[in-house]
Amino acid sequence: MNPSQENSRENQRQPIDAEIRSLRRRRNALAPISSLPPELFAAIFSFLRLPLSGTTLQGMEPDRQLSWLHVTHVCHQWRELALNQPFFWSHVDFTTLTPAGATEMLVRAKSVPLYFSLEAWAPKFYWDGTQFRTFQKELQSRVSHICQLAISAEPFSLERVLEGLVSPAPILEYLSLSGKKNKDRKRTSVTDTLFNGSTPKLTPRAPGLRHQLEVTAL
Repeated sequence: MNPSQENSRENQRQPIDAEIRSLRRRRNALAPISSLPPELFAAIFSFLRLPLSGTTLQGMEPDRQLSWLHVTHVCHQWRELALNQPFFWSHVDFTTLTPAGATEMLVRAKSVPLYFSLEAWAPKFYWDGTQFRTFQKELQSRVSHICQLAISAEPFSLERVLEGLVSPAPILEYLSLSGKKNKDRKRTSVTDTLFNGSTPKLTPRAPGLRHQLEVTAL
């Protein structure tokens, strides 16, 4: 079969495939479950997005963080519902995502409270200078929308991040900073300019408290 014949067949198949997809959507719309209101679907899907009890974003396995995406493969209706729920895109782990992936998630998250996580020394994940710069940029520009922040990095990298966080963090409820001190570097310092000293919802970690502040090996 020559290329022109193959192109002709493909052009004939395309409208048929589009019609089949349309018929599938119409048929799925008649299923009893499709009569549920979108708000109920969103509530059900949200259980897939929540971390396990007592687990922070940084403590979640990478597969768990994005496991909710499986619902987008069920049907067109579920895909549209899931992709248009800002809360589902609010947990952004810059360790496992490419810069483009992180940016796309933040666009979809819109203005909901955000959960940021980064492990700069994790060898099994994608990591380079672009990743770090993207994290710094997004963190600084969205600090007023961040409610949970967990950073693990070498002292120099961690200090670079902290130096740029000079704006208030009005909804920050959880902050975890972890650095690996070595003999060739000074300890990372946390200055008074961090978040401009304004974190009204952040308190030191204590039993029974939801608000947490953890600083490890700085």
